[in-house]
Amino acid sequence: MTKKMWDLYAPIYERAMRSDRRIYQFMYDRIPEVIRNKDVLEIDRVLRPGGVLIAPNFVEHKGTAVSRIRSGILRIAGVRFEHQWSAQEYRQFLEANGWQVTFSKGIAARIALMYTECARKNENQ
Repeated sequence: MTKKMWDLYAPIYERAMRSDRRIYQFMYDRIPEVIRNKDVLEIDRVLRPGGVLIAPNFVEHKGTAVSRIRSGILRIAGVRFEHQWSAQEYRQFLEANGWQVTFSKGIAARIALMYTECARKNENQ
C-alpha cells in the first residue's frame, strides 16, 4: 500500500483503533514498560544488541464471520493485508526470519491482533 493510500485511510484506521481502545489497553499499558530507558526506532537493521522488536500484527482475518466482513470492507476500501496469517503462522514467520518470540498475546478485537515481542535469535544463544 502506498503512503498516499495510508494517508487517505489513516483517519478511518485511527477511529477504528479508538473504538477498540479498551481492547488494546493491554498494549498501551505494556509498551511503555518494555521500552523504558530504550531508544525507540522502526526498522530491524538498527536494533541494538539486547533490543526488543515489538511486532503487533493483525491475524486470523478469516477466523470469524465478523472478522471476514470487516476485512472485506477494508479490502473494498483499498486496504489490503499483505498476508493473512493465523497467530501460529505469524510466530513461525518471525522465527523463520531470525527472531525469537519472547512474549506474545492474542488480542480479540474487530480484527484479531497478535502482540509480539522478539529478540534476535543469535543474541539469546
